[in-house]
Amino acid sequence: MIFDELVLHNFGVYRGEHRVALTPSAERPIVLFGALNGSGKTTFMEAMQLALYGKSAKAGPRGRLAYQDYLARSVNRYVTPTEGAGLKFAFRHRTEGRDESIRLVRTWKPGGKGVKETFEVWRNETLDTVATERWVEFVEDFIPIQISDLFFFDGEKIEGLADPQQSAALLRVGLHSLLGLDLVDHLVRSLGVVERRKRATQLAKINRDAVDQLDEEIAALEKQVTELAQRNAGLNNEIDQCVKVVSRLESELEVSGGQLFLQRKELEQEYRDLRDRQAIVAGQLIEMAAGDAPLLLVTGLLEELGKAALQAHAGSVDSEVHNLINRRDKQVLKKLVDEGVSARLIKAIESFLEKTKPKRHTIKGQELSIAIPQAMLLSCDECHALIEGLETKVKDFDHVVRRIEACERNLAAVPQEDMVKEIIEALEQARNEQQKLAIKMELLEEGRKKTNAEWERKKGQRQSKLEEFATASLALNTTQRILTHSARARETLGRYREEIAKSHMLRLEGLVTECFGRLHRKKLIKHSVSIDRESYELQLLEEGGGRVSSNELSAGERQLLAVSVLWALAQASGRKLPTVIDTPLGRLDSKHRHFLVENYFPHASHQVILFSTDEEITREYYRRMKPAIGREYSIIFDEVKRSSTILPGYFSQEALAA
Repeated sequence: MIFDELVLHNFGVYRGEHRVALTPSAERPIVLFGALNGSGKTTFMEAMQLALYGKSAKAGPRGRLAYQDYLARSVNRYVTPTEGAGLKFAFRHRTEGRDESIRLVRTWKPGGKGVKETFEVWRNETLDTVATERWVEFVEDFIPIQISDLFFFDGEKIEGLADPQQSAALLRVGLHSLLGLDLVDHLVRSLGVVERRKRATQLAKINRDAVDQLDEEIAALEKQVTELAQRNAGLNNEIDQCVKVVSRLESELEVSGGQLFLQRKELEQEYRDLRDRQAIVAGQLIEMAAGDAPLLLVTGLLEELGKAALQAHAGSVDSEVHNLINRRDKQVLKKLVDEGVSARLIKAIESFLEKTKPKRHTIKGQELSIAIPQAMLLSCDECHALIEGLETKVKDFDHVVRRIEACERNLAAVPQEDMVKEIIEALEQARNEQQKLAIKMELLEEGRKKTNAEWERKKGQRQSKLEEFATASLALNTTQRILTHSARARETLGRYREEIAKSHMLRLEGLVTECFGRLHRKKLIKHSVSIDRESYELQLLEEGGGRVSSNELSAGERQLLAVSVLWALAQASGRKLPTVIDTPLGRLDSKHRHFLVENYFPHASHQVILFSTDEEITREYYRRMKPAIGREYSIIFDEVKRSSTILPGYFSQEALAA
């Protein structure tokens, strides 16, 4: 596996976009970053882990922050939250004999309801939706999270691992993770949980007293159900009697006119409304009589008058036509004279016009001229509409008069209050009693339903208890078999774990011895490394058979031994993965630093990414490592841009000399 490129966008101290190539060469595996404290070297390493593992990343600065809060705080503080931040991490992985390029794109943006994160996996420049959705599983094929500490670590961690107890813990955890023994431990714990639950079930035998208690409760509920049924029957009788009383009083009240007495106010109001309506309709009829309605009495005369008017109008029109023709004849004759037509022809035309004049008269005698008021000239449609309107109003008036007469009769039949008062009061009392009985019946029915439901539920519980009691003896035998086999399985798994750990511990001892010898060549001649099978504590075996505890080594030698453990575990994993180290020389004393510079960094992996300060890999160490350095960068914080910038080259010569 090879890390090819990391792109940071508004991440931590990196404002804007920063693209960094990480691909090493075969002969020069080291990619060296130089940076002062606080300029962003740890942030760069953290970005790689975040891109790979997301919320599962073991990023140090996150601490106990929730993942959403961590993402929000990782956005560069000098940009607006809407710009958000992102990471693009490209690497290659060899599978089935060919290289496959993977590019991870993780972006996020703070919003009103937290942080919205998007994640994509591009495989050979094609979006892989399956890998995107299930990346938590897919990443285990590349760098399993359980062993990521073997490939991402810092100098501070090496100093801590120099402690024998921490080194032993690292060996235990690392070996178990590499061999999958943590799954065996989980299986053993799960079997223990199953055994505890089965024992609890075995002890929870059914008590016969519980069934007896249910029998008593069922008998009590059955008694309540019977009592409620009797009360229901008695209450039904009371309601029937009350209904009969109400019916009898209603009949007496109707015979005595009491219903009219109860309705007297409504009758009086209705009477007043009808009188008002009668006045309104009468006024409308009077208004119609003052208009065109009287003309309906002389409709025959109106028709004759209309015919005469039409004749007079026709005579007037004929006279006008006659005069117009005479004027036209004169104009024609004058035009002929003006045009110089012969007198003989003009005389002939004038004679012709004079002969045809009688034929053009359509009326003779004195013209009739009579002025007729427009209001008297009613059309047939108007007459019909006026008649319909009058008929409607008359019918309305008659209907109101009949209702007034009926209302007057009802009012006259209303009895005096003292004649029906006793019946009305008795009826009201009987109706109130009927309402109370109906409420009591409703409450009684509700209680009866609840009691019946509880009765049925208890009977069901009793049946379940009996069935459970009947099957308990069979279950006890099955539970006992499960407990026996589970205990045997746990014992077998324990022996398997011990044997597999011991068998691989021999190989791990050889790897630690080899790595420690490569780091500290003079120790290779005198010692080999042994791992205690119980405590996992490291010991050195001398050639004469003596044992030297790691506590007897110097602080620098213990740190070299811790690096050897990490190196050996990485080799034992069987995975060709890059090694990323922050503050690589940590607090290692100057006496032992050159061992790491010369013997570890160039050989730790096919790709080694180092993040160093100017006080760690100094000019002398840089000179020794130079043949193995394939790429080198400096991370410098720019006060003007308010951002760290990644530039080619490892510090300046002046900085290294200082």
